[in-house]
Amino acid sequence: MQTKDLERMTDLLRKYFDRDKRKRFELERQAGAGTSGLTWSVKYQPIAGDAPKRIALKMDQNVTSHSNKSRTPPSTPDGEGDHMDVVDEMIDNVDAGSLWNRPLRNEKKWLKASYMLRYATHIVRLIDVPDDPLRRRVSGVHWHRAEDWLFLEWIEHGTVEEFIDKALGAGLERLPNRVLWRFFMCFMIGPYAANPKDTEHYITPMLKLIDFGGGGQDLEGNDGYNDMQSNAIIDNLQDIGYVINALAVLNYELDTTTADLVTEPGHPGISTRAAELLPDSNGNDPCPDLDESLKTMICLCRAVQPSNVPQISGLANMIMEHIQERDENWYGDEYESDERIAVLFQTLLLDANAS
Repeated sequence: MQTKDLERMTDLLRKYFDRDKRKRFELERQAGAGTSGLTWSVKYQPIAGDAPKRIALKMDQNVTSHSNKSRTPPSTPDGEGDHMDVVDEMIDNVDAGSLWNRPLRNEKKWLKASYMLRYATHIVRLIDVPDDPLRRRVSGVHWHRAEDWLFLEWIEHGTVEEFIDKALGAGLERLPNRVLWRFFMCFMIGPYAANPKDTEHYITPMLKLIDFGGGGQDLEGNDGYNDMQSNAIIDNLQDIGYVINALAVLNYELDTTTADLVTEPGHPGISTRAAELLPDSNGNDPCPDLDESLKTMICLCRAVQPSNVPQISGLANMIMEHIQERDENWYGDEYESDERIAVLFQTLLLDANAS
């Protein structure tokens, strides 16, 4: 992405927002870039007199492409409505496959149409913006192939990768087990499990899942795992295992080395990609402070053979049981205390954001 293209796009967005008759928007800065989308932070004041809130504007990565032909935003036949509107109910036999090459439109489809995602507390929320200024034609301003965009709630503390960078910058060598258990549970809550008591959040912040542009449905039932769980769930669990593995070793760039996890003496090992959690050939344990049960669950989620990946319901239940049972007294380690964990998040998140 060329800097001049990004600057031109930022200037174009600012012109659109400045022409909003109710002056509801203030474009702050370009906040991030992924494989398919660019993100800007925007202050949004939907009702005059109310305090503005920060939201995220996410746009198609191709929006800054120098080769794209400039044009004005697409309009609906009657000049009203949202050209990205989707039906609010997900039809049972509809997959998002037809939108695989339109990731932002696909993401909006899932966040708006799927009841399970729309109302899950661990899923980023779609923000409805009435009279969206980006849909209007502005005299003298040409749109740059921005077919897809959406507004999302602002995730205040950044991504998991940024959190790891903050932890390393603060000199941390590891995270408390009680934090890792709760982060693990965050990935189970919402799409897969329910936690009405919100047990995992009284000492840790909430993780929210983002980026649903590649989402789809596994509806065929012919993946060979009908008696267990679908390939889609297995893929998701392996991704979750990667993230928790990264948090456990405070390194988001994990290698793909495999090793055997031995769950019981005399039993054959289970090949896993979480080799950096397991003892080497000399018996040296790289993670001596990591809870053995937590280590085993991460290794199983990262199992090479899909048949060795745990059942989602059983995994969620075990994680919740460990959260409830393994308090600071169980660990007998001051590093696992509520007070130390509170200081940790004060340092990594609250103080860091204030500086």
